[in-house]
Amino acid sequence: MTPQTERRLTILLGGFIALAVFGFFGYQLVVKPIADHDNTIRRLESDLAKAEDRKLEILAKSKNYQQAVKRSLPADVVLARREYGSKINSMLREAGFAANAIEIKSLEPDTKNSQTTLPKKPAYTRLTYLTTTRGDLGSLIKF
Repeated sequence: MTPQTERRLTILLGGFIALAVFGFFGYQLVVKPIADHDNTIRRLESDLAKAEDRKLEILAKSKNYQQAVKRSLPADVVLARREYGSKINSMLREAGFAANAIEIKSLEPDTKNSQTTLPKKPAYTRLTYLTTTRGDLGSLIKF
């Protein structure tokens, strides 16, 4: 081999080695961090979409909860008995029963037949009323 050919091969080999080194470090320092960053962005966007779905689910359940709170009686049994009795009375009067013909008797609350949630605390309290009234069939149907 001539010295000029050896020089060309050395330059060619050196250029190939330099290209390999620059390619390796370029990949490690530029391309890989960008790809990792893109993967992180995709993962965070997916997490954000899941969080938004969860938020909408919670808001929907919150509306149901608020409606249930409006429909339910207070936790205080004495207050609940009074309010439920007055609600029954007003419903009977709205149905057309005469106020002097309505008799509502509240029985003792029943907590023995309900399930317990906390230690010895019932999940619900059953309120029982005996209602006696006089009226026509139309009022009863309306009630």
